Amino acid sequence: MNAPPKSIWPVRIGDALSQLANVLLLDGQANESISGRAYRSGWVLTTRAIDALIFWEPEHCRRAHEADVLRAHDWARRYPR
Repeated sequence: MNAPPKSIWPVRIGDALSQLANVLLLDGQANESISGRAYRSGWVLTTRAIDALIFWEPEHCRRAHEADVLRAHDWARRYPR
Protein backbone atom coordinates (compact mmCIF):
# COMPACT_ATOMS: atom_id res chain seq x y z
CA MET A 1 0.00 0.00 0.00
CA ASN A 2 1.25 3.43 -0.90
CA ALA A 3 0.68 6.49 1.25
CA PRO A 4 -2.51 8.32 0.29
CA PRO A 5 -1.97 11.64 -1.47
CA LYS A 6 -2.50 14.82 0.49
CA SER A 7 -6.22 15.44 0.27
CA ILE A 8 -7.83 18.65 -0.78
CA TRP A 9 -10.05 20.45 1.70
CA PRO A 10 -13.50 19.15 0.54
CA VAL A 11 -12.23 15.56 0.57
CA ARG A 12 -10.87 15.99 4.09
CA ILE A 13 -14.21 17.40 5.24
CA GLY A 14 -15.97 14.40 3.67
CA ASP A 15 -13.59 12.05 5.48
CA ALA A 16 -14.24 13.81 8.78
CA LEU A 17 -18.02 13.65 8.31
CA SER A 18 -17.81 9.93 7.48
CA GLN A 19 -15.76 9.30 10.61
CA LEU A 20 -18.21 11.34 12.70
CA ALA A 21 -21.18 9.40 11.30
CA ASN A 22 -19.35 6.14 12.04
CA VAL A 23 -19.01 7.18 15.68
CA LEU A 24 -22.43 8.78 16.19
CA LEU A 25 -24.63 6.42 14.18
CA LEU A 26 -22.73 3.13 14.28
CA ASP A 27 -20.80 3.35 17.58
CA GLY A 28 -17.55 2.86 15.63
CA GLN A 29 -13.96 3.96 16.08
CA ALA A 30 -13.22 7.67 15.70
CA ASN A 31 -10.56 7.36 13.00
CA GLU A 32 -12.38 4.93 10.71
CA SER A 33 -14.67 5.94 7.87
CA ILE A 34 -17.99 4.24 7.22
CA SER A 35 -16.66 2.98 3.88
CA GLY A 36 -13.53 1.53 5.44
CA ARG A 37 -15.51 -0.05 8.25
CA ALA A 38 -17.96 -1.63 5.82
CA TYR A 39 -15.07 -3.22 3.92
CA ARG A 40 -13.18 -4.33 7.05
CA SER A 41 -16.30 -5.75 8.67
CA GLY A 42 -17.31 -7.70 5.60
CA TRP A 43 -20.61 -5.87 5.19
CA VAL A 44 -21.02 -6.99 1.59
CA LEU A 45 -24.35 -5.29 0.84
CA THR A 46 -23.25 -2.04 2.46
CA THR A 47 -19.94 -2.14 0.61
CA ARG A 48 -21.71 -2.73 -2.70
CA ALA A 49 -24.17 0.11 -2.01
CA ILE A 50 -21.42 2.59 -1.09
CA ASP A 51 -19.29 1.54 -4.07
CA ALA A 52 -22.33 2.06 -6.34
CA LEU A 53 -22.95 5.53 -4.87
CA ILE A 54 -19.31 6.50 -5.37
CA PHE A 55 -19.16 4.96 -8.85
CA TRP A 56 -16.34 7.23 -10.09
CA GLU A 57 -13.85 5.62 -7.67
CA PRO A 58 -13.44 1.88 -8.35
CA GLU A 59 -13.42 -0.23 -5.16
CA HIS A 60 -14.03 2.82 -2.99
CA CYS A 61 -14.59 0.89 0.24
CA ARG A 62 -11.44 -1.21 -0.11
CA ARG A 63 -9.43 1.91 -0.88
CA ALA A 64 -11.03 3.75 2.06
CA HIS A 65 -10.04 0.92 4.39
CA GLU A 66 -6.47 1.03 3.10
CA ALA A 67 -6.41 4.82 3.59
CA ASP A 68 -7.71 4.40 7.16
CA VAL A 69 -4.94 1.90 7.92
CA LEU A 70 -2.25 4.08 6.32
CA ARG A 71 -3.50 7.13 8.23
CA ALA A 72 -3.22 5.19 11.51
CA HIS A 73 0.29 3.94 10.67
CA ASP A 74 1.38 7.43 9.64
CA TRP A 75 0.02 8.90 12.87
CA ALA A 76 1.82 6.27 14.98
CA ARG A 77 5.07 6.86 13.07
CA ARG A 78 4.89 10.63 13.45
CA TYR A 79 4.04 10.59 17.14
CA PRO A 80 5.86 7.65 18.75
CA ARG A 81 5.47 7.21 22.43
